[in-house]
Amino acid sequence: MEITRIKEPKFKVGRYSLNLTELWQLRFEVVKGLKDADIVVKDYLGNRAIIYRDGSLSNRLEGMDTSVNIKFDLLKYVNRGG
Repeated sequence: MEITRIKEPKFKVGRYSLNLTELWQLRFEVVKGLKDADIVVKDYLGNRAIIYRDGSLSNRLEGMDTSVNIKFDLLKYVNRGG
């Protein structure tokens, strides 16, 4: 069986490299007040965004929509009857 490989985007927060799930977790921890807001995040293209108190990002980061797009494509395919 051949499996399509998808390179998961990486994000930099300080000296840490985070995958998409870890970035979502960090945003959730900010919302819950476990981490301070105004954390700077960089994507692999060098775009910068700030995590606000409500967990939102100040700017779009490349790769944030990777898994969402795959899920939407799957739902569209299934709803059409495959």
